Amino acid sequence: MTDTIDTCPAGAAPAPAGLPPQAIKAVPVRHPGRWAAGTAVITLAALLGHAFSQGDVRWATVPEKLLDAGVLGGLWHTVLISVASMALGLALGVLLAVMRLSKNPVTSTIAWFYIWVFRGTPVYVQLLIWFNLALIFPILNLGFYKDE
Repeated sequence: MTDTIDTCPAGAAPAPAGLPPQAIKAVPVRHPGRWAAGTAVITLAALLGHAFSQGDVRWATVPEKLLDAGVLGGLWHTVLISVASMALGLALGVLLAVMRLSKNPVTSTIAWFYIWVFRGTPVYVQLLIWFNLALIFPILNLGFYKDE
């Protein structure tokens, strides 16, 4: 006696011997939550657009203030700080990775501790620590840069 595996869909009768199996009739699943969420998002976007159109905004001043020297200077400083921080992060990341893979237990442990501290501390707490370093070091003197 041979064992046969029933490959029929649930509730369907098996096909008689020698005939091909019946095609599965797929019924698409309804997603009412998608429609509700889409309607809510479109409604909120329309309400936001209406609020902007009814607000007391002097749109004629937007282009002149957007190209103001202070705004463009701030944009330049933001890009400069972003690029410098990415370069510093890349250099520190490579340095710490090499230190962590080192056979020297001192450098490996220092890199492990540094990585452990910065991975385990929330970003907001790190911002508070870095900001409050001015209480300990009121004058920043790097030799080429001095800030009081």
